[in-house]
Amino acid sequence: MPQPKDRATARLAALIDAADGPPPSFPTVATTTFSYDAALDILAMLAVGDVERALRVGAVLLDLQEPDGRFRNAYRSGRALDAGTATGNQAWVGIALMRLGEASGASRYRFAAESAGEWIAESQLSRLGYAGGIDAAGNSFGWKATEHNADAFGLFVGLGWNQLADSAEAFVASMFTGDHFVTGTTDDGATPNPRPIPLDAQTWPALAVGRRYSRALEWAQTELRVDGGVSYSDADTSAVWLEGTAQLALACDDAALLDRVWASQLPDGGVPAASRAGLATGFGETLPDVEHTAATAWAILAATGTNPLAR
Repeated sequence: MPQPKDRATARLAALIDAADGPPPSFPTVATTTFSYDAALDILAMLAVGDVERALRVGAVLLDLQEPDGRFRNAYRSGRALDAGTATGNQAWVGIALMRLGEASGASRYRFAAESAGEWIAESQLSRLGYAGGIDAAGNSFGWKATEHNADAFGLFVGLGWNQLADSAEAFVASMFTGDHFVTGTTDDGATPNPRPIPLDAQTWPALAVGRRYSRALEWAQTELRVDGGVSYSDADTSAVWLEGTAQLALACDDAALLDRVWASQLPDGGVPAASRAGLATGFGETLPDVEHTAATAWAILAATGTNPLAR
């Protein structure tokens, strides 16, 4: 019988084949593709050595990149559905294209990653760290996110842009309370925003910067624990966020957490976003209990021990 990782890989590969590129993020219920999820499609395929499918996703992203280097947050049928650009999403696409260039030897992917990084550096750099991006009208956000800066750090280190990476790392460090990271700042870009406390603000700094932030992982294991996994944030700990549980499994090298993810694997091999529909993120959104390509991709990354934020 195929192992859970192999079933997840086969499912994601089939979705990429059907779309001839990045599939819809929630393939059973919607046709929208989020740029972050498309980046994870690439990274998961690279983790299992499927460069050909990663290239098919990457080729579509190259066509979507704008002259100034940015990507929109979400697309449908090749057109921007969410015309804003979040710094974290931009960084993840940059990381994926950078890795794809390394794996394929095709320099155009490295150039695209550099262009994505330049957009972050030129439009979002502040005295300390990087702001959150822009909305659909082109208005800049004043707030900064811990997770976005961890993502930017991963991209800039990978590109060898150490001075830009240092600014992201300094911001991340400034958001650490001693046992966990706050989500980031308020709109003034300086005042820490204490609630809600999301899981990815704990996992991504640890994956990007290193084990010196292991106390944040311990905090997540304790404070966000639910039903053998972890939730999205401290705003609602009533159900398991399966994508995040896979992230924490990777960060902690915790087989039991990964087993909890596989316990919710769907018959077709995909992994749902959450163990129960309606899980509140604390940021005005709720998560469904349907298949999510990012959850499937993170499960593959955890199963292969592939840290996409590390060099």
